[in-house]
Amino acid sequence: MSSVQIQLGNRIDNLRRKKNISVEEIAEAMGTTTRNVYTLLKKNDMWISQLWTLSEQLDYNFFDLLKPAVTKNATPELSESSIGKEEHRIQFDVTYPTEVMDKLGVFMLHVQALADEMGFKLR
Repeated sequence: MSSVQIQLGNRIDNLRRKKNISVEEIAEAMGTTTRNVYTLLKKNDMWISQLWTLSEQLDYNFFDLLKPAVTKNATPELSESSIGKEEHRIQFDVTYPTEVMDKLGVFMLHVQALADEMGFKLR
């Protein structure tokens, strides 16, 4: 698996500036100090909870930047020759807290898009 450096802090800071959101506002939303926010914006990695708060505060899905590129070319094990003719079926449940129920539709759209890219059928 290859490692990809994403200039996450820079991207967040640029978007913050474009939306005229102050570091103080970000710090308040994150429950931290402005100094900690400045430190965070210099980094290329952060906790998921921090990225989630920033995504909500800036109304931008930073998690899309982290999504791996999944295509047949990027994953040769998914090539047509390795996919058998026989179909198999699995079922699964999605559990989630009530407070994120409004995001379930977006989650399912991402699952459907990923399934389509990988050649799976969802019903």
